[in-house]
Amino acid sequence: MTGPRKSDATPKLLQAPATWCPRVQRDLSHEEHKACPYCFGEDADVKKGDLESFCDFKPGKDPVNFGFPRN
Repeated sequence: MTGPRKSDATPKLLQAPATWCPRVQRDLSHEEHKACPYCFGEDADVKKGDLESFCDFKPGKDPVNFGFPRN
């Protein structure tokens, strides 16, 4: 007999807002963007998702991984 099945899915309303990161090629929370040395600007800039307003990452020129963001 097995116990109740636990779901890994978190309801969308409880998930932290996420914005695309060109460095790691996935959505990151706004807190993770704050920890990134390529991200600048205000939290509102990240929430809008306009990379030019908060991200200074240059694909092909900048390193991809410095051990952040933490998973």
